[in-house]
Amino acid sequence: MERLIFLKFRRGNFQQGFEVMLRMGSDAETEGNFPAAPNIPELYQRWRSDYLALGLLPRGKIGQGRAINTAELKKKCRQSAEELRNSIKAWLSSENREFQKFREKLLRGLPDTQAEIRVIIQTEDRLLRQLPWQEWDLFSDIYTNAEIALSPLDYNRTARATPANDKKQVRILAILGNSEGINVESDRQFIKSLPSTDPVFLSEPQRSELTNHLWEEDWDILFFAGHSSSLNDTGQILINKKDILTIGDLKRGVRKGIQQGLKIAIFNSCDGLGLARELEDLHIPQIIVMREPVPDEFAQEFLKHFLNAYANGQSLYLAVRAARERLHDQGFEDEFPGTTWLPVICQNPAEEVLTWQELALGKQANNSEKTTTQKEQTQTMSTKDSLMAHFRSPNGLDFLTTNPQNSLEPYAQLFSIIFNQLGKAGMAGILAEFQSEPSDSNNKLVLLGVLEKQITKNEEFANKLMVLFKQIESGNKIQRERPSSGNVQVGASFNNITFTGGDASNFNNIGNTNQYNNLTVPK
Repeated sequence: MERLIFLKFRRGNFQQGFEVMLRMGSDAETEGNFPAAPNIPELYQRWRSDYLALGLLPRGKIGQGRAINTAELKKKCRQSAEELRNSIKAWLSSENREFQKFREKLLRGLPDTQAEIRVIIQTEDRLLRQLPWQEWDLFSDIYTNAEIALSPLDYNRTARATPANDKKQVRILAILGNSEGINVESDRQFIKSLPSTDPVFLSEPQRSELTNHLWEEDWDILFFAGHSSSLNDTGQILINKKDILTIGDLKRGVRKGIQQGLKIAIFNSCDGLGLARELEDLHIPQIIVMREPVPDEFAQEFLKHFLNAYANGQSLYLAVRAARERLHDQGFEDEFPGTTWLPVICQNPAEEVLTWQELALGKQANNSEKTTTQKEQTQTMSTKDSLMAHFRSPNGLDFLTTNPQNSLEPYAQLFSIIFNQLGKAGMAGILAEFQSEPSDSNNKLVLLGVLEKQITKNEEFANKLMVLFKQIESGNKIQRERPSSGNVQVGASFNNITFTGGDASNFNNIGNTNQYNNLTVPK
C-alpha cells in the first residue's frame, strides 16, 4: 500500500513556529503547528560553512575547490553536522503539546511500517527547503520505505501530446556541460549502459543546438552534468566554456519539452535549488537536484546508484533513498559530513510518479491527486475483502490472539478503534444489536456482523483495522491507539470490556451498562 502525505507550511518562522496543514491521500486537510526552533537557522549556516570549508572539488563554480580537506576541518564539520542532526530530530519529536497532537494525527493515518510513503513538504521558505528532512525519526527509523520531497505551494499540470504507440525506450537528452576539473564522462558511460534507453548526448553544446533538441524532439528525461550554481532562487548552468544560462533563458524550450512528454529533470550538479524553483514554475512533474555543492565523485556515484535502482524496478522515490543510503555506507559522510543530505526530489503534486517501465512504454502521466484517490479506493476495496475473509473464517476473531507478544492487547486496540471511529452513537448502535439478540446468542457472531457492516461503509475504520491485523500477523508489538476519551480495559477472552474515564459515564444513558461492561464472548 502506498501513502501520499502533504505537509503545507502556510506561514511562520523558526523563531515563532509554523502553521502547517496536513493532508493524507485524498482526505481533507487538517490544521497543526510545528514548534519554534530558533537554533536551527544558525546551526544550518554553521554546518554549511564548515562543509564548504572542506575544499571539496565540486560540480559548482569553476575554481571553488581547494582540496585541503584536513582532519581538523573534517572533525569540525562532523561536529556541526551532528549538532544540526540532533536539533532537527529534537524539533520533529518535540514534547510541545500542539505538535504532539499533530504527530499523533499523522501516525493514525499511516499504514504499516513496510508501506511506501511519499511525504511532500510544500513551502516557499528557502531554509525549510535546505533542511535534511530525512533525519525525521518517523521516516528514517520507523517507516523505512518513505522518502521526503519538496513542492511549491502553488502548482498546476501541463497538457501533453499523446506518446507514440510503438514507444519502447526511455528517451534521455543528456547535456554534458562545462566539465573543467570534473569527470562527466562517467555519467555518459553509465547512462549508455541502462536498459530500455535511447540517450542523446550533447557535449558542451551551443545554445542553439540545445534549443533545437528541446523544440524538435520528444524526451522523457532531461539530464545535466557539469557546473551549476544558484543565487537566491535563480539557478544557472554552464553549458560550455563561455555560455552560462538560467532556466529563464531556456524556459520556452523546456515548456515545449514538457508539452511533448518531458517528465523528469535531473541536475547532477551543484547547488540546484534555484534551478528547481524555476523549473517548478514550468510545472515539470519531477526534478532531482543537489541542495548544496557536492564532490564530483559523490555526484557520479549518486547517479549510478539512483538510475540503477530506478531502471531495475524500484520507484523513483525509493531509488533516491536507496542511492543516498548506499553512499552513506560507502563512507562519504566520513569525508564530507552531511553530503548524503543533499540529493532531493522536487515534486509537482498534480502529476503521477511513473516507473522506468512506464516511461519506456510511453504511459501518459495522469493527474496525481485523481490517481492517488483511485489507488486508495482500490486498496480500500482489497482491505475490505481481506477483512471480510478474516471475519467469515471459521475462527472469526480468534486470530486476534495469534501474537504471543501481545496477549490481550489486540482486543483493547480493537475496541479503542471502535470507540474512536464510531463514537457514542456508534457504540449505542452496537449495544442495541447486542441487546436485541436472544440471551443465548453467540455474542462473537453478533460482533462480527457489526464489524462487517462498519467496514463496508467506513473506509477509515477498515484501514485502521487492517493496520492492526498486519501488526498482529507480523508479530510486532501493537502500537496502541488510545481512545479520544477514557481508557479501554479488556479482560480475559473478552469477558470484561470496561470503559473508564472521559465519556464512560455517558454510557449510563445508552442502555444496560452492566451488559456493556461485561460482554461475554465465548472462546
